[in-house]
Amino acid sequence: MPGPTGKGVRMRAHAVLEALAALHAVTCLVVPLWDPRGAHDVPAETSRIAEVVVAPPPAAYAVHRRLLAQAWYRRLAARAAARVAPWPLESIGIPATIGSRRLAGRRFRRVHAFRLCTAPFAAPFLVGARLSIDLDDLEGDKQRRIALLPATAPAVRRAFEADAVLSDLVLARWRARADVLLVASEQDRARLERAGGARILVAPNVVRAPAIAPPLPSASPHRILFVGGLDYAPNRDAVAWLVREIVPALARHDAPSWELHLVGTGGHSLLAELGVHDARVIAHDTVPDVTPHLARARAVVVPLRAGGGTRIKVLEALAHARPVVSTTLGAEGLELQGGRHLLIGDDAATIAGHLATLLRDGDLATRLGMAGRARVAAAYSPEALARALADL
Repeated sequence: MPGPTGKGVRMRAHAVLEALAALHAVTCLVVPLWDPRGAHDVPAETSRIAEVVVAPPPAAYAVHRRLLAQAWYRRLAARAAARVAPWPLESIGIPATIGSRRLAGRRFRRVHAFRLCTAPFAAPFLVGARLSIDLDDLEGDKQRRIALLPATAPAVRRAFEADAVLSDLVLARWRARADVLLVASEQDRARLERAGGARILVAPNVVRAPAIAPPLPSASPHRILFVGGLDYAPNRDAVAWLVREIVPALARHDAPSWELHLVGTGGHSLLAELGVHDARVIAHDTVPDVTPHLARARAVVVPLRAGGGTRIKVLEALAHARPVVSTTLGAEGLELQGGRHLLIGDDAATIAGHLATLLRDGDLATRLGMAGRARVAAAYSPEALARALADL
């Protein structure tokens, strides 16, 4: 379900939906592919949408989901796709049943699939309609990066490699049927354009900045903030690296007192799993709104070593005028300059050094935050997304 807060994927779906619904009558078909909790919670902000249909997956789809959790099945599906080019969901006839009761016989000018995995569910509605697919990120590339993370076990690595092959095959199948593909950055567009095919539009991730940026907190202990669902492998790896290497390196600096606050699903359990007992590392698990945590943060850290698309967490922090310390990959695809809009580091010592500098130097923290906020307002606002989608 699209929504204005929560995980980045939910927020991107909501931003694109708002932009389209401002110009057209939109029917939103929600397929709870993962966790169905909250699938019926239509945010008030989506009131411009003409209609929302939530489809409960049939029992056969639940069986298929459990099979897809097995690496051997994903490898089998990838081999089958390479031979006959079916997407396994299509082969068991599920997409044609989704939403068919409420939407039977309906005709649309355009069908917009949010993420590659929903493209099969668009098939029953493509008679006389054009198809666009929002790739959000390039899933095959993302899965290969996750497979290469240092702590990835061999069996898990093979599973992600199988996912990557299957994702590439599904993308090849559906880009042949779409007239437009949406991506989050020029970098992703360049990767896709090499293969030819559908027109590619850059639809940036966006955030709505507060009218007035909250002042940078000056009282210690200063809060360093990490935001991200810890049920996602790149975020789990980032936190493990953060607490095992970056935090000890920061502790060796002569810096004002600080605390590290982790906001995201599964924080407490991950810290227990990692054996972290440092009282300065505090988990908050899921929160209804990250804004209060951003308001209390002195700096935001994004130590990502895998992932895809662009990171809304970086844009949210800068929209609130909070200085960001990120890896190169964490800021990938965003038109931001290191040293001007944020600080970049790709090893634990450099990231810790940047954080220590921001803890000591309030003027620098303020300058970076305000420059980042201005850049987000210029390039990553809802208005920028509306301009990008104007000719869809």
